[in-house]
Formats: sequence, structure tokens, C-alpha cells
Amino acid sequence: MLCVGVTLAVALGMACSPGGDYAVTCANDKCELVDGMEVCTECKAGGVPIDGFCWPVGSPQIITAGCTKEDGADLDDTATTCGTCSGAGHFLFMGGCYNQNTWMGRRICSETSGGECTACARADWLFENPAKSPAPGTKCILCSDANGDGKARGVENCVTCQTPGSSPGVATCGICRVGYANRGDACVQCGDGCSACSADTPTQCTACFDGKYLSTDKCVDATKCEANHYADKKTWSCKACSDIEGCTECTYNDATGKPKCTNCNGKLIRTAADGTTTCVDANQCAQNDQAGTHFLTKNSDMCLLCNDVSIEGEAANKGVEGCGTCKKADPSQNVVCTACMDGYYDSDDGPDTATCVACGENCATCVKDTKDQCTTCRPGFFLKAGAPNECVSCDDTTNGGSEGCSACSNDGEFKCTDCKANYRTEGTSDNYICRKTCEDETACGGTAGTCGTIVIQENGDFLHHCSLCGDPNTFPIDGICVKEKSGNTCANGVCTQCAAGYFLYMGGCYSAASAPGNTMCKEAPNGVCIAPSENNKYFLVPEAKNNQQSIMLCENPIGIAVDEKVYVGVEGCDTCTAPAPLTEAGMRPARCTACNSGRKPNLAGSGCFLCTVGGCSHCSANGVCEACTSEEQRPNTAGTQCISCNINGCTRCSEENKCDQCGDGYRLEGETCVQIQPSACQTLGNAGCATCDPNGGDEICLTCTKESDFLQLNKKSCKASCDGDGEIADPTSTPKVCKCDAEKGYQLQGDACVQIQPNPCQTENCQECTNRGKENEVCTECISTHYLTPTSQCVPDCTVISGYYGDADKKCKRCHDACAECVGTANNQCSACSAGRALTYADDNHPDNGGTCGDACTANENGCKACGAKIGGTDYCSKCSADSQAPLNGVCTANARAQFCTQVTEGSCTSCNDGYFLRDGGCYETTKQPGKQVCTQANGGQCQTCANGLETQDGDCSKSACHPTCATCTAASQADKCSTCLAGYYLDVSRACTPCTETSGAIQGVAGCASCTAPSGNQGPVLCYLLKGGDSTGGSTNRSGLSTGAIAGIAVAAVIVAGGLVGFLCWWFLCRGRA
Repeated sequence: MLCVGVTLAVALGMACSPGGDYAVTCANDKCELVDGMEVCTECKAGGVPIDGFCWPVGSPQIITAGCTKEDGADLDDTATTCGTCSGAGHFLFMGGCYNQNTWMGRRICSETSGGECTACARADWLFENPAKSPAPGTKCILCSDANGDGKARGVENCVTCQTPGSSPGVATCGICRVGYANRGDACVQCGDGCSACSADTPTQCTACFDGKYLSTDKCVDATKCEANHYADKKTWSCKACSDIEGCTECTYNDATGKPKCTNCNGKLIRTAADGTTTCVDANQCAQNDQAGTHFLTKNSDMCLLCNDVSIEGEAANKGVEGCGTCKKADPSQNVVCTACMDGYYDSDDGPDTATCVACGENCATCVKDTKDQCTTCRPGFFLKAGAPNECVSCDDTTNGGSEGCSACSNDGEFKCTDCKANYRTEGTSDNYICRKTCEDETACGGTAGTCGTIVIQENGDFLHHCSLCGDPNTFPIDGICVKEKSGNTCANGVCTQCAAGYFLYMGGCYSAASAPGNTMCKEAPNGVCIAPSENNKYFLVPEAKNNQQSIMLCENPIGIAVDEKVYVGVEGCDTCTAPAPLTEAGMRPARCTACNSGRKPNLAGSGCFLCTVGGCSHCSANGVCEACTSEEQRPNTAGTQCISCNINGCTRCSEENKCDQCGDGYRLEGETCVQIQPSACQTLGNAGCATCDPNGGDEICLTCTKESDFLQLNKKSCKASCDGDGEIADPTSTPKVCKCDAEKGYQLQGDACVQIQPNPCQTENCQECTNRGKENEVCTECISTHYLTPTSQCVPDCTVISGYYGDADKKCKRCHDACAECVGTANNQCSACSAGRALTYADDNHPDNGGTCGDACTANENGCKACGAKIGGTDYCSKCSADSQAPLNGVCTANARAQFCTQVTEGSCTSCNDGYFLRDGGCYETTKQPGKQVCTQANGGQCQTCANGLETQDGDCSKSACHPTCATCTAASQADKCSTCLAGYYLDVSRACTPCTETSGAIQGVAGCASCTAPSGNQGPVLCYLLKGGDSTGGSTNRSGLSTGAIAGIAVAAVIVAGGLVGFLCWWFLCRGRA
């Protein structure tokens, strides 16, 4: 029953939306709609659906969900769906695992147990299976699932329905998908182009899809509307020109959104200043010698605006430039202006006539024609303060304007009232702050375009460029919508093939010779990128052609298809290498070599995981070490630490030099690994292999048929030479084997050699040093994954030294004095502020870019009535002055715009939306300050996991405190349940935090040490980052586990930083929190 139920559940589906998140990775016609949101029910081979999105096998999302095959076996490269879901809070639904705590999961299920949904969500787009014991994954059935579990079924293309009374049974459909009509027992497809119709007459349309127009009962193109009708883009129907009284012929005017009459059947066409047209008699256009906005031409055959100077020839047919109202004694006379338009002034002293002279630059009204004689300004400009009557642009920051501002006022104080198209508004409507959202000034042509291309700069900033131009006659070249194609093949606002020197990327063609293209690709000789940028943040898409995207961001999981082969990035990945080409249809991720946010990749490079285990180079799951940095260490059985265990073939050890897991080609005998004796090959004989290890069915090649051949790295075939990147022949091995060139820094990751910088220096993770290997060694450059501290140590993350950030030159540098923590050197790159100061992000959509530290909340200012929320020593708003607003991240925000609060009461929030948590009358986000100081995971409007690592008590983190020595912990108030330590402590083997100056077991304290970490393998002196008082020697003995030279470096640095940094570290962890 299990197989039947699951198979039927994923049998039906619809095509995924073109260009959507699922179009590439989802199998053909395997998308469904859940509450109007698209989900995938079956992925291409090598990926499975988690929360409706396809993730490659080995991803953290799959591991967290506990997705396996139906029999519980691990997934392999042929997997397309989940058979079971063992992850906490997860349930099986239509071929995928869903987390009940996510937005999508809650739309389907309200209660789970044992990997199954036990109670469906109360919703009209699905129903609960009436069977007493439904097959796994079929407790909840979509209204559109016409197969269901084989007994209880929905109706194909149905959106809402009622539960069948019994099983077997069919749901009763209430509403069908757009383009279908409800017949009760079926949804009948409407005729071509119809979005709505009657079930009795489905070929007769009652509404059309966008782009087609309803003409009687048919949907037609704009040029096919019947005579005397126009194609109305507002209603998508053919409407009569007679809607304009007297009009017989017309067209649609995009500028006005109204019809434009072109023939008035004997009457005159009158066009207003805003472009609106009407049909009028001559006496409705203008009366002789009476002022009006229009005038009659000489033969009374046209009704023109007073400022219309377009008619050549006789003066009686010509208006006056800048004229707003005018008159004629009779139609044969010349136009006499009586008043000027805005932007002109009357230089004539006569009471009945006006001579219009254009105002100075940017003036709307003026008293003279120079730029300093304005009385009011044109839209987009304001009267400059301190300058007599001069108008300057609203975005002129040098003269008091604001970046990105398009409309403003300056009644004593500058206020921005609107932003440019490529900026978004923040703050209150009477004085917006504008944040840039797109590099194209038109925002790619407005709502019809899309600014969906992301390019990462060398400094890590995200810039948004055009992927679709709203004007079909412009095209995304170098991320900007322009009319010139530069030799590329583009049409209808997108590019589909690129010329030499350019490469295709997310709908546009980019030059490899200039920005922003050269931050992604160095060479594209034939319209295909053949060399990615040296920042390694992009990878080459295997076998891509010049009409396909050939370069992709390492962390983009949506994927690129080359025919039926799909290549995806790895979420959270910073740098990567390209995946090996697929030999058949399927899905394959890039191989991640370094991750963002302090995470580390697994050995396969298919995922990024939280990896805090000391000395660990790769993690296979959050907190589970898979490989150690030192070749003489192995992870312990649980993967929680690296221990000394230099046993050939061993992958995990239970104790020092006691192996309990062996790698490929080895088997465990006692506490060591013995190489497996070869046997005849069953499946790899055609790959040049002579003898193989059965390896439980996943055969491994041990020797080659040809004695001259070499065994490949993946042990699946043989080849004539070791010619891959970083490969060399192993001179000590018999038979011949390819291995990675360790002397040049190559290590095996997955199936390929990846260059990891060698570490010849004694200082841990050091690449280059002076006096190498001697007592006075000083590190000058760290390995590529680490940063050099001011004390010549190497750390994976510079934030271990508070007030420092990791710069592009791989050195830890001090933040600006305005910041407590930062992502760069400028005062607008703060990521945390001192107590009493509050952070304002430069771009709320990209908090990783940092922001500016400013004043804390003050009551009765900036829309805040009360500042009753205190986080990290800083006051934030708890109640807003306006009843319709509530505090979002401590700042009053209109809930109607952001939709963060589900219940606003008198300026405070009492219940937050999903993705936020409630605290002191406001809603906070876990990814931004100040909320991230309090909470790391929020669900259902409440905090679930506190920033100190503990679960909340009814959503409140103030009641859960770690032991005073812990920074984060697994249990409250217990000294031996620490996860990380405060400054001045290290985490010992018992999970307690011990002062850097004290010894615990095999870990030796160092006198005078103010900041440290435990040594690799938890043996020997602590690794000291900073000494108290600048003491670099402690007498004549090297007590820090560092060389004398390194301590000398610390001494120099300590003179500079000790007084401030030691106090700063203590204050950071003990006193202030992250403000």
C-alpha cells in the first residue's frame, strides 16, 4: 500500500511556471499549487523536494528533513522524491518532506507525529483523507489531486473543494483553476486564450488571459478587435470607440491608459494637456476673443492647445510656446497669449496679453529667466537653502537633498515625499528614506520589467541588474536596459544569445571586459564564459553554449539547465568549483570549497553546515565533523571533536589511535583498518578495472586491466595518466594510483582535487611566515580560509576579536570608531553598535552590508510614544504615536506596508506574523539587529530558540540564561553545558568554559592570556589571541604555545590594542550585548 499511495500522490501535476524557481530542477509536469503557491512534487534525478523546492542529494535541508527512500535507505544520485521523513516536525506529502513550522508546511498540516501529518490544516484547497488508516503521505489530499491515495480523490484542476463523505469517494469542487469552468464533477477547460467561460459552453469566453482581448465571446490579439473598437489593456477586452462621444476611430494610449480618438466623424478632436481626447464642435473649442486653453485653426478644422507650435506654415495655425491660455479675434487671426504655463513667466506688462519667457533651470514659476529667480520648483526639485531662489534636484546630496529622492518639499526643512523608480521607500510618507534596489535608473522599465539579476562585487556587496526590460525595444546589456544590442541576439526585452566577448547571464548579455561582467567572468571568446572570475564565487556551467547561461553564482540553488542536465549552486556557499558534467539527465550541485556565515562544506561539497568543532575542516551535518584539518587527526565517532588517530584508511576513531570506521578499500579489524583484498569486478569491468571491492553493492575499482593505467581518484575507472587538476601519480603505491598533490596544497573533495593552501609554518593555519619552523617564527599570511589577526594568528572569522572585520586582503582590521562590530571599514558598514546606539541598515533587504549607528529611541520623536524595549543596553520603541503603526525591529512602521503584525492595538503589536517574534510591543527579525541579539529562530510569531542557544519559555528568552562563563549553551545555568565561551575562557573536553590562564586535563592554561581557544586535539597550551597588559614573554618562557617570534608580534600589537581591546572584549561579552 505504501508504494501505491506514494506513487499515485505524485502521478499528476502541471507544468511549472516558466522562469520560476522550479522550472529547471522540477521534473516535467510535476508542479502543484498549495494555497496559490507553486511546489514541486518530483525533482530531476539527484534532487528531492523539501518544502516544495528541489535540493540536491547531500544538502543540509535533506539531512534536516530526514528524507530517505521508502525502505529507509539513504538517497543516491537517482533519487527524485522522498519516501520517508524522520526530521523533527517534518511530514511526508506528495513526494516531499515538509516542515510543519514553515509557512508552506502550516498551509498543509497542523499536527505531526513520526514523520506523518496527523491533522490537516483547516483550508479549502485540500481535504483530510476520510480513510481510517491512510497510506503514508496521503493524510492530506489537494483538491486538484485526481489520484489521491487511489480511493479518496480530488478533481483535476480544482482549486477549492469539499471533503468526500467516505473513502472511496471524490471531493466536490467549488472553484476551478483560471482557464477552467466548474461542472461539479469536473473542471472543464475553456477555449483558446480564455481565462473564464461557462461549463455549458466552454468555447465561448467570458474573460481572457493578459495579452488577449475579449471580442464578443472570443479572445483575440489587439489587432483583431472589430471595427471602431480598441484593445483596452485595463480590462483586456475590445471596447467601442464610441465610449468617447462622437468618436468613430481610436487607439489605446499607453501614456493615459485611455483611448485616443483619431476620427470624430465631422467634429474636432480636442486633446487636453494630459493627453485625453474628446470630440467637440468648433464653439466648444474656443469662442472668438475669449481666452481659453485651446484655439481654432484658420479653417476651423483643428482644435489645438495654446502652446502647440507643431503646425508649419500660416501663423494663424500656430500656437505660442509656453502659453497656457490664449484667444483669437476670429479663426483667421494669429493667436494672442493671455497667460503663461508653469515654467514660463510673463515679461509683458500689458493687462490682457502675455509674452512667455522660459524660466531659469528647474523653475516651475519664476520672476526672471535666470536660475536664481525661481518662486516655485519643477517636480523633482526644491528651493535650495541659503541660495536665493535656486532649484536643485531632490537627490542632490551636496545641497541638502537625499540620495534616490524624486519628489520633495523644503518648507523650512527638506522632506522626501517619493523615491526614484530604482529606489524603494522607507520610513514615514512625509519624509522617506530611499534605498537603492536596482542599478538601472528606470528599474528596468517599471512594473513590466524585472530587476532580478544579482551580481556579487569583489567586496561582497550585492548589486541588482535587469533580467527583463519592460520596454520590449530595450535589452539587458551589462545589466542596464538599452536600445543598442552590441551584436547580441535580443528581442522582447531579453537576450537569448551573446556575441564574442559577451556571455549570457539571467536574461542579459554581459561583457567579460568591463563591470559588472568582469566580476563574474574573465574570458568569453565565443559568447560562452570559459574562465570564471578569480574570486571563485561563480562556476562554469558544463557544456553550456552561447544561447545558454554559462556562468552561475556558487550559492544560487535555482539551477541552470543544459538540455535535460541541471546544475545548481549550494545555498550558503561562498566559493566553489564547477561540478563534473552529467552523462545523462539529472541534477548535480557545484562543489563548494568555502561557505558563508562561519559554516563549512561537507567533503562532497554539496552543502554548508554549522561547524564549530575545533580543528575540523569539513562537516557532514550541523556540528558533526567529517574530516579534520590535520592529517594526523580523525573525527571521533560522534563527530564532535578531532582526536589524534593517524591510522591509514581510517575515517573515524572512538579514542586516540583506535579506529571504528574505515574508508573505501578498507575494512575494520579490531581497532585498525586493513586493506580489502581484491575480487573480480561485477560492474566496473568495462571501466578498465581488473579487480574490485564489492563494497556492499557500490563496487570500487582496486586494480586496472592495463598495467600501465592509473586508478582514478573516484575509484570507479582507470585512465592512461593522472592529468586532472592537482592530480599526480602516487609513487609509493602498487598498483598505480592517482592522488592529489598535497605538496601544492591539493586535497580530495568528492571526485576531484581542490587546492587548499599548504601549511608549512608551525603557526596553526598559517600559509606564509618568517623564520619558518623556528622559535622566532611569525605568521605573515594565513591559508585561504583564514584571516591574519593583529597578533599574527590565523582565525576563520575575525569576529572572534570584537571590533574587527575580515578584509579582502585576508587580514583582520579594526572597525570604524562608530561601530562596535562591522562588515567593512566605513562608518556605514556597522553590523552592531555600542550600548545606547541603534543600527540603521543601508539596505534592509541586505543586512549583511551593514549600516550606520545612530541615536537610540527617544519618546515622542520619530513617531514613537514610548521607548520601553531595551535590548543590549539600547532603548527601542515599544509603542507608536499612530494607532495604525507598530514597532518593527524597534522602529515605528506602518503595518499596512510591511505586514509584520497580525494585531495592532493602540500603536503596539500583540501578535506577530510568521518570520518575526514578539517582544515588548513590537515585532523583531532574527536576521537583523536588534532581534538577532535575542533570538536565532522564530516560528508562528514567537521566538523558538534564544540567541544563547536555549529554547524559550512561552516565547520569552529572558527566563533562560546560560552559566555566567558560557556565551551559548545547551542547558540553562549549568557550567558543563556550554557550546561557546565568553572572552577569556576556552571550551574544555567536559564542555565547561575554563579561564585561559587555567589548566583543564591535557589543555594547559597560559599565564596572562586574555583571549584564547582550545588547541587542536585538546592537548597542549591554549592558542592565545591576546595577552593581558601587553606582556609578550611572561618572563623568559614561551607559555602560549606560540613561537617566540609570534609572541614578539603579539607584544607589538598589544601595545596598540591591549588597553582598548581587552576592555572591549570584556564589555562586548559581559556588559553590553550586541546593540
